[in-house]
Amino acid sequence: MSEPPEDEPATNTTQCTICDKPEPKYKCPHCEIRYCSIPCFKTHISTAHDSPDPNTTNATTDPSPAKNAVTTNTPSVALTAHPSPQPRPISPTTTLLTDPRLIQLLTRYPTLKPTLRTIYQTTVHPERLLDEHSDDSDVDEDALKRTWGGADYKRWTQERADEKALNELAEISKEDEGVAEFFELARIIFAQGDEMVKEEAD
Repeated sequence: MSEPPEDEPATNTTQCTICDKPEPKYKCPHCEIRYCSIPCFKTHISTAHDSPDPNTTNATTDPSPAKNAVTTNTPSVALTAHPSPQPRPISPTTTLLTDPRLIQLLTRYPTLKPTLRTIYQTTVHPERLLDEHSDDSDVDEDALKRTWGGADYKRWTQERADEKALNELAEISKEDEGVAEFFELARIIFAQGDEMVKEEAD
């Protein structure tokens, strides 16, 4: 995404740039404008950071001779300039965990981190979870057994566990503002990841 021009007028930090509400709590990591909520950030990011990076455009259209095939004087030997390997794309999960907006949410809502930890435990096989946290009072063995149908955990599958975690997250977000904002942030980041995959496929 391209950086805003240097001559852009200074943003009023006492109110949300999008909806003008007072005392915005968040700051855009790209251009540092202030906004008050995830919906306002979505509006900003879709209008202010949609233009392609001119450096990227020039790099892809530059007809530099170094990028063309090079042939030696010997007809039987040809040397081709190989492009540098593309870096592996960052996964949406990594993007989410390192996003400054998540840090802001965890600071603003102190109960968000333990809530997310509890939901995450749903996605881990109960036996492995108990082995890894044998001395952790936060892991309730009896509760795990009740959740998955007894000590043998035969009802557990990764697909069912992931679905259960998402359902719990959606249900809690109805009453917990912090979880609701996290849920929306995660949805935005994973949607952007899907778009990048589609663009690479095209």
